[in-house]
Amino acid sequence: MRWLLKRWWFWAGAGFMLVAVCVGYLLIPVEKARITQENCDKIRVGWSYEQVVDLLGEEESTRGPRSMLHPTGSWCDEDDNRISVV
Repeated sequence: MRWLLKRWWFWAGAGFMLVAVCVGYLLIPVEKARITQENCDKIRVGWSYEQVVDLLGEEESTRGPRSMLHPTGSWCDEDDNRISVV
């Protein structure tokens, strides 16, 4: 095993892996999920669309036209968890 620690290619590979992990950590966005059990528990029956937007932020994609009288929205995450407001 000591012979492995004396090889340049071992240290070059270990250094490359360290740099790759650090760069990956910096480039992959890590943000707090908007759809959590905590946020679902905060939403109450009777909330307006604007109140849900204040809690969850703007929805990423809008499906269909939104009426000014009855705005609806849908938020989803990468695991296909979904909150819909009607």
